[in-house]
Amino acid sequence: MKAGQSTDPLAHPCRHCRRGVGEGCWNYLGKGKAPCSDRGRFRIRAFLCREVEEAQAFAAEGGQALHLHTIIMDREKAPRCFVAAVDRGEFIAHFFDQNVRRLYATAAGFGVRVLCVERRGEPGQHIDLCGEPLKRALRACENAGEVPARPGLREQPSLFDAEGE
Repeated sequence: MKAGQSTDPLAHPCRHCRRGVGEGCWNYLGKGKAPCSDRGRFRIRAFLCREVEEAQAFAAEGGQALHLHTIIMDREKAPRCFVAAVDRGEFIAHFFDQNVRRLYATAAGFGVRVLCVERRGEPGQHIDLCGEPLKRALRACENAGEVPARPGLREQPSLFDAEGE
């Protein structure tokens, strides 16, 4: 290892596109098993509220699916940040991936601090996202421009057009 080089695998840039975490590349495991999206073999795609089955099917085919929704089954047990986001009229999300190691690594790259895989080993295996990690995940989606800024507002510009990205 070179002097000053980080030992954190999430900090290493992709050897294909030379971008690092937070710069659009999610091949930070450095093992070549998840080539960056620029090469068209590793994809993250957003799905809206009623597209949960499509999102799970996309993940089953080897992609990563971000299922945006506003449903909280039990507000008393849900983390406050999720309840607050829905109360503000914002999306929350399930981040589906059938590769557990890649799921953990990608979610950590988005800035998720509490990595808890729900429904582990099932087709609905996911990590829940909201707030800034969700915004980072949306920026990584190949169809980010198609995602409305808020639930139910398809005529609104994309979340990222509003931020100038």
